[in-house]
Amino acid sequence: MLKWLKRGLICALGLLVLMVAGAQLLRSMAYRDEERAALALASVPPQAATDHSGYPALALSDFEIPAYAFAQMAAEVRDYTACLAEKTLPCSMRRSLFPLVSRT
Repeated sequence: MLKWLKRGLICALGLLVLMVAGAQLLRSMAYRDEERAALALASVPPQAATDHSGYPALALSDFEIPAYAFAQMAAEVRDYTACLAEKTLPCSMRRSLFPLVSRT
């Protein structure tokens, strides 16, 4: 009786080892090098945002903004940040695209 139990446990252990080895073999054959590189890239967690969030882009996503307005907005933001850096508020700003920014 003990002989059969020992033989059965050895067979079960052998089958388990074969299943694990077979799964690893199939897994290694399933992905090519390009797919492995893509999976490795996707498994790296993204870095936390430090400077700004994407909220302004998300807030404007429903509006159709003409291309010329982006350059005008960028120039206005650049002027405003320059004024903030120089601490010379209130800034004399051009016609504002942002209605909440006060003009002097």
